[in-house]
Amino acid sequence: MHKLSLPLLRLVLAFAAMLVYGCTGIVGYEIARTDVPTSTSFYNAALAGCPEDKMPITGEYRISDGGGAGNNYVIMVNGPEYSNPSGTLANWVVQARALGSGSWSLTAYAACVDVKR
Repeated sequence: MHKLSLPLLRLVLAFAAMLVYGCTGIVGYEIARTDVPTSTSFYNAALAGCPEDKMPITGEYRISDGGGAGNNYVIMVNGPEYSNPSGTLANWVVQARALGSGSWSLTAYAACVDVKR
């Protein structure tokens, strides 16, 4: 069983950024998750979307080697996505590439919160 790891440094930096932008509190913490089905594709992308009125403060990913091929992977993107005209964070996106053959899957996680200004 894989555990979700949220790197402490990213979490601290996210809280610091919220203070800089004038946020006064964080409530309504929840984890958004998106699973990409197992495939033999060389490229996979997953987008963990936060519910409306919430934003991601950090995110993470999990790669499962479904075919036992022992692939190596390159994470090309692992970060927030600004998905609306106002520039508000809404999603966490992960893009990965397999360096071998075999089946694999990708899961993206986002730690979503209500941010009070």
